Amino acid sequence: KATGVAISSANEPSKSGKMNLLQARREVVLAAGAIGSPALLKRSGLEVSPLQDQADIRVAWPCKGCSYMKSLVAEMKNAAGNSHIILPTTEMTLANYGDYGILVDYKGSPLLITASTERVPESDCFPDYGSASVGGDLLVAHVVLLQPKGFKGEVTADGDLDLEFRLSDPADIDAAVWGVQLVRRAVDSIARADGEGRLNATLAEKLQLEKELWPGEQAKEDQALAAFLQKGAVWSFQSASSSCALGPVLDGELRVKGVQGLRVADASVLPRPPPYGRPLFATLAAAEVASKLLRKDFEASARGTVRNAISPYS
Repeated sequence: KATGVAISSANEPSKSGKMNLLQARREVVLAAGAIGSPALLKRSGLEVSPLQDQADIRVAWPCKGCSYMKSLVAEMKNAAGNSHIILPTTEMTLANYGDYGILVDYKGSPLLITASTERVPESDCFPDYGSASVGGDLLVAHVVLLQPKGFKGEVTADGDLDLEFRLSDPADIDAAVWGVQLVRRAVDSIARADGEGRLNATLAEKLQLEKELWPGEQAKEDQALAAFLQKGAVWSFQSASSSCALGPVLDGELRVKGVQGLRVADASVLPRPPPYGRPLFATLAAAEVASKLLRKDFEASARGTVRNAISPYS
């Protein structure tokens, strides 16, 4: 049974043996996040589940005219056509945090395709995009696998994360390659005539894009791009979840299996990352469920106390 939490200050590490105990009146609720909560459980000798994240695959161009957002989203929709499911994102993601774009279902793999700009001083370079990068403005398209099958890691008892930033599952690789090529088609879109017969400039011309910087010529064709993503070149979308997942670790009321008086209520409880954006709203829903469960148990306990006070035989 969980009765409290043992803590030590930064100036008094636990190895010194100086610990303070925070005693729980009823039960302990962990809400330390997708890394902190499983680390605490592991330090207590308990099992956790693999951490799952959303995989961010990037394509980058030097960009001299990056007023791009509306144009890029429109061209991606045109490039995708009617053969795939296109969903709105404005109500499901946080536009101010760069999650504005299109949601696409590709063979059962949900993708968020969005874009951002990055800038470093002219005298510097972009460390993430190879030694050939130089300072200035970049247009960076993000192809995010929202529910990848193989992008998982292990949280250690010390709170470290062992996660390989590459793709290994064939379905993940297939979806990522398709998404990257979709973005490239949007950027290289053919000039079309407007209503008065005048040719519109391509998106690349509008944004004054230079030659693709990342991944570039080394991963232009599908096969080369797939091999490139298997070696690395994948980022975290900073959306860790599922490391104390419902089912393997928790029961239906968010209790840690096999331990009385211990629940978890954060992104780690999600069985898998959400299919329509970051885990924020799903985590808020988990917190609300946890609060209702705690209230239900408290009220049930209070009713039992009143009944016993009235009649010990009831």
